[in-house]
Amino acid sequence: MQEKRVHYRINLKVQVAFRSKTINSQLGQVLNLSRGGMFVEAKAVPGQGDYVIASLDAQEFGKVVWSEGRVVRLTKPDKKNLKGMAVEFTRADFKGLDNLIEIHK
Repeated sequence: MQEKRVHYRINLKVQVAFRSKTINSQLGQVLNLSRGGMFVEAKAVPGQGDYVIASLDAQEFGKVVWSEGRVVRLTKPDKKNLKGMAVEFTRADFKGLDNLIEIHK
């Protein structure tokens, strides 16, 4: 199958705090990241099409990287009862994302 993603994607584990119109505040873990979006696992996730505001804890350079995006895909709960959401960025600290991606290449 041909890769359709525009941006280079890395696998990593970074803590993220996010919220949406249906979820006040939730912690999760980013499992992969690109300049175009991220995949997050958490106990509760908003619905597909909802918008989220997220803060990635980039401990490597002592910074929180903010982003906003739209949930484009959801996954069912895994064995740990964690749900997944794919988020496409609509706005973000792209310089911070680039630094985080570069560190984990």
